[in-house]
Amino acid sequence: MLLANRRYTKEAVDIAEQVANEVEVRHAKWLVSIKYLLDQSNVDSLLSLQGRYCDDVIFSENERITRNQRILLECEQARVKEKRERVQDRQNTLSENERITRNQRILLECEQARVKEKRERVQDRQNTLKRVVADVSRHTEHLLVKKLLSNPIDKLFNGIPHFDHLSSFAYSPSLSFSKLSTLTTLSHQLSSSVVDLVSNPKFCERIGKAAKGVTDAKVAIGQIGIENCRLLFPVLMARPMLKWSDANTKLIAPKMWQHMIVTANVTRMRLSDAGFKAPDVGILLGVLRTVGQFLIANHFTHTFEDALVETMIKYREQDKREEYYACAEVMANISFLPKVIHELEAQLSQRVLDSLDWSPNSVFVKTAVQEDLDKVPVENRNIAGAALAQARAYSIYDGLNQSNAFVEKHKPYWLARVQMPGSALKEIQARVPGRLMLSK
Repeated sequence: MLLANRRYTKEAVDIAEQVANEVEVRHAKWLVSIKYLLDQSNVDSLLSLQGRYCDDVIFSENERITRNQRILLECEQARVKEKRERVQDRQNTLSENERITRNQRILLECEQARVKEKRERVQDRQNTLKRVVADVSRHTEHLLVKKLLSNPIDKLFNGIPHFDHLSSFAYSPSLSFSKLSTLTTLSHQLSSSVVDLVSNPKFCERIGKAAKGVTDAKVAIGQIGIENCRLLFPVLMARPMLKWSDANTKLIAPKMWQHMIVTANVTRMRLSDAGFKAPDVGILLGVLRTVGQFLIANHFTHTFEDALVETMIKYREQDKREEYYACAEVMANISFLPKVIHELEAQLSQRVLDSLDWSPNSVFVKTAVQEDLDKVPVENRNIAGAALAQARAYSIYDGLNQSNAFVEKHKPYWLARVQMPGSALKEIQARVPGRLMLSK
C-alpha cells in the first residue's frame, strides 16, 4: 500500500507544513555545509563521478575569509600579543626603586604605542576584509538568482538531455535496442558513458557479464541489456549536467547527486510496491524533480568572479582604497547558497520541465513532476506523483539522518505530510536505495 490514508486535523496539517519548511531549510544547509560529508557506504560509485573529481576541499563558513588568510591574521595577532606581553614583562621588572632614565621611559611608551597601533591595523584589516566579503557575497547572490531565472535554461545547462524523447518510448513493452540507440546517436556524452560502463570490470560483474573493449554504443547497449538501460539511461543522461570538477563546490556536488539518485530509486521502489505498470519510470521522475538544483552549484564560481570584479570596480570609482585592495584577498564564500537552494530549486526544475516537448503517451511523467512542484496534497495526486513525494521526503530524511542532522521530533510530521507508512521507512532502508539494483 502506497499511502497511509490517514486523516489529520487542520491544526496537524498546519504543523506538518511548518515542519516541512524547517526540514527543507535544514536540508539545503546540509547540502552546503562542510560539517556534513556524504556517507560513502550508500553511494553507487560506479555511476557517480565523485571519485574522479571530488577531493577534499576546505571551506570556512563561520568566518568569511580564506583559510590561509585567517592563519596569517591569527599569526600576526599572536606575534603582536607576544610582543605586548614582553613589553609588559619588561615594565614589571622595573621596580620603583630602580633608576629609570627619562629616555628609557619614553622609549617604552613609544614601543607600547607602536604595538597598539599595529594591533589596531590588524583588526582594521580584518574588519575591512569581512565587510568586503559581505558586499561581494550579496552581489554574487543577486547576480546568481538573476542569471538562473532569466537566462535560457538550455544555455544554463549547455543543452538539456532528451528526457522527453526517452519518456516517449522507454516505459512501454515495445522498448527495443534500436530505440535506445537513437538516444546515443543524439548525445555523444551518453554514448561515451554507455561505452565506458561496459569497459568497467566492476560494472560488468554487477550485471554478470565479462568486460569488453567495446567502442560502439549499440553493442554496449546490447551488453547492458534493455531492462538495465531503462534504469540507467536517465541517470547517465543527467550525469554531465552536474559540474563535478569545480573546487568551490566539490563537497556540494556529491550530495546533490546522491539526493537525485535516492529520490529516483525510491520513487521506482514505491511504484513497484504499489503495483504500478511501469515502475522504472520512477528513475526519470526523480531525476527531473531534482536536476534543477545542479545549476546552483554549476554557476556559483563564475558568478562569484563576476561579482568580485564588479565590486572592485565600484570601490575604485568610489575611491574606497582599503576595500579595493582587500578584494585581492577575497575568496569564494558559499554561506548564502542554502538560501538560494531553498528558494530556487523547485523553480529551476520547473524550467527544465517546461523546456521539454511531451508526447501524449509521456505526459503522465510531466504531470507527476508538476504535482510535486505545485505541492499538491499527496492524497490528491496520481500514483506517480504520490510516489515521487514520498521518495523526495525519504531522500531528504536519509541524508540528514545519516549525518545526525534530522530533528527526531519532526519525523512523524515529515512522514505524515506525504502519507508514508512508518513501516515503509525500514523497508526502503533495507533495500539500499543509494544504489541501483541491476539485473543479470
